[in-house]
Order: sequence, then structure tokens, then C-alpha cells
Amino acid sequence: MSDASHLAVSPAKYDARIRSLIPLYDELIAEVAHALGHAARPLRIVIDLGIGTGPLARACLESASGACVGGIDADPNMIAIARVRLGRLSRPVMMTKGSFLNEALPSCDAIVASYALLEASWCILSSQPGPFRDY
Repeated sequence: MSDASHLAVSPAKYDARIRSLIPLYDELIAEVAHALGHAARPLRIVIDLGIGTGPLARACLESASGACVGGIDADPNMIAIARVRLGRLSRPVMMTKGSFLNEALPSCDAIVASYALLEASWCILSSQPGPFRDY
């Protein structure tokens, strides 16, 4: 299930919806990208789990100059929006359609994510018996 379908919005309206659900979303993106600067060695490849519309990938490209970013997302429409929004920056971004829960991730120096990990935990918890099943 893609983030856009889970949130019941079109990919075009995803950014506004995610910002209404996650307080300080833009600050979260900036902090994750800033943390890459504290890596013990130069980053060559950074994987963005659930690239969505690309804000974290963009921030990572700006923060870790010289790094390539790999993005994976289950929704091809989100990937298409990310390509457009990243514009010329999309050249060093390898985007893959699929779920990071099911696909083998490539070798990398860092893995980043924003909303995708929360989405994955909802999917996992809702498939298990217990209090989260009806969430």
C-alpha cells in the first residue's frame, strides 16, 4: 500500500496532507539530512526508504554533496512526482518501485526515511493479532 492511498489522497495532494499529520515535518527532513554530515566517512550512496515526492532525497543530495541517493517507493505515481520535483537533481537518484519491506536494498553508506517507517509499522501491526489490527 502506498502512502498516498493509505492517506486517501492523490499523490499531488500528499505533501499538504503529510504536513498536516506530522508536526514540524520540514524540520524533521532538515534534521535527517543534517545528520548525514556527522557520518564517520564520506557518503557515496544514501537510500531513502519511501521516497514519496522527494523532499528527503532532495535534502540529502544538498547535504551530502557527491552522494548518490537511491529511493524506493511502492507507488509509481509518487516516484514520477519525485522525478519532476527533483528536476536536474534527479540524475544521481536511482528510483525503484517496490516495498522496502520486500525488496533487497543495495549496499549503501546510510539509510534515511521519514513517514515510510511509520507506514510500515502500521502495516505490520495491523496484520498481527492484537490492539493495532483495527487501526
